[in-house]
Amino acid sequence: MGRSLEELLRSIPLSSRRGGTPWEPPQHVLQNWKQSRKDNTLAASIEPILTPKDDRLKWYNPAMGNECLPEKLRKRHNDWFWLISWVPRGWTAKCGKRWPMPPKLLLGDSGWTGADQVEQGHHTVEWLDKYGKVLPIPKAGHWLLSAAMYNGWFPIPMVAITWSNGDYYSLGLARWDNVDNYYDLFRVRAHGRRGRFFMYATGLFLAASVFTAIGTAYYLFG
Repeated sequence: MGRSLEELLRSIPLSSRRGGTPWEPPQHVLQNWKQSRKDNTLAASIEPILTPKDDRLKWYNPAMGNECLPEKLRKRHNDWFWLISWVPRGWTAKCGKRWPMPPKLLLGDSGWTGADQVEQGHHTVEWLDKYGKVLPIPKAGHWLLSAAMYNGWFPIPMVAITWSNGDYYSLGLARWDNVDNYYDLFRVRAHGRRGRFFMYATGLFLAASVFTAIGTAYYLFG
């Protein structure tokens, strides 16, 4: 074809087939592809395929893998509870054609616009005006409920709130990382007294639910 992948990425608008939201592959994905070609290997997660019928770039991605992560994040989940902190981040990282970005806003509003570009320097004013409302960390006094639309239609939700004093809490089955462009599964983040309270409450609720389910199963079938 005579054109490199990078040239294709810059010239062909990337979009999810159903959602229609543009997605810009992060630099570490391009670097991974270049290295794979240099080593004479082909990473399945980032192999471009163009068909005569649909002249748009498609991506194949593994079920789980480090290809979605920059080098600095290819380590264990040290942000998780210590008993499960051994889990590699690559196991919960998702990207590619099945995971269109950004997520869909369901309720609320994160409050970010192009006027806040100084605080969000890794995004342009135009980008923030269009997609700032779904950023995973809302501005003070804002909250949102968003969803990663798996395969363009199946919602995987995340809720986040930032109180007026700066306390923050988020819980997501799929949390969008707007800097490195990937989804992090089973992500809980908290900052401040209120945020930690909700984080601990979430943990207690989940633990109680598990024990209740085990007790119910034992009572019914034991």
